[in-house]
Parts: sequence; C-alpha cells; structure tokens
Amino acid sequence: MRLYSAIPTFVEKLNELGKTPQNDYIIGFPDAGSHKRFYNFFKNYDTVICGKQRTEDNRRIITIEEGNPKGKKVIIVDDLVRSGGTLLECATKIKEVGAVEINFYCTHAEFPEESWKKFTPEKSPFEIGNFFITDTVSRVSNQINNIKPFYLISIVDHLKSVIGQIEN
Repeated sequence: MRLYSAIPTFVEKLNELGKTPQNDYIIGFPDAGSHKRFYNFFKNYDTVICGKQRTEDNRRIITIEEGNPKGKKVIIVDDLVRSGGTLLECATKIKEVGAVEINFYCTHAEFPEESWKKFTPEKSPFEIGNFFITDTVSRVSNQINNIKPFYLISIVDHLKSVIGQIEN
C-alpha cells in the first residue's frame, strides 16, 4: 500500500463531525483540475466547480462552471494553499450565489508570509466555518493550530498504517 492522498483521512473526519451530504454539505472545487484529482473521494456529495477566466487586463474572473451551492454548506477542497487568493475568490463567488456556509480543506497549507491570516475572523470578508489542514507542513500547522477557523487533522496515524502495511 502507498500513501497517494490524505483525502481519505479528511473524509473520515468529515463523517465523524457530521459534515455529510445528509446534513446539506457539498464539496466545492476551485477549478476543474482539483475536481479531476479529487472527485472520486467525494462521490456521495453533490459538487460545485469554479472556473477562472482572465480578462484582457489580466484580472481573474471566477465563475461557477457546474453545480448549485444555493442553501448549502460548502467545503472547498484543494491539495495546496499558498496565498489563498484563489480559494477566497472561489468562496466569495459561491457565497454570492447563495451558499449558507463556507469551509475549506487543503492537505498542504504552506501560507508564506503568514497569508493564513486572511482567513481569520478579523481579516476574512465573510465568516468561515472551518479551514481543515493537515500537519504535512509542520512549520505552519504548529503555528496556526487552535487559531479560528483552522482545524488540524493529523495524518500521523494514517502514515503509520501505510508504513505498517508496507513492512508486512
């Protein structure tokens, strides 16, 4: 067995926390690429997919390419976050069309220059339910663990399981 993704650990945590399709949660993807990579992990959820278009003056316009978040609680999923700009733009668009709650999940939270602060209640343009991260970038996860809205999901047990299966 190999560790291909930390998403299964995240899905387990969603189930534990009751963030299931039965409780009006849907999965959002900031672009078609993240949808293609991660959709198979979320087949029980409805989805919403954002898209990016560039204008002539190089501004990004975020659109909803597929799905309807109106009245739903959305968890936007991606593998990596750096500045968080794309995630926030996607979330803002999803919120504009009627989502009632925005959450995020990123496996690798790099957040250079403390860009994580733009997701805190003091800086975010709207209230964020949870921003789930793993401990793959320990420099950051140690710094923001227990700061609202961040919720740390450790992948240590998952890694132990993978290593144990390899050894056997």
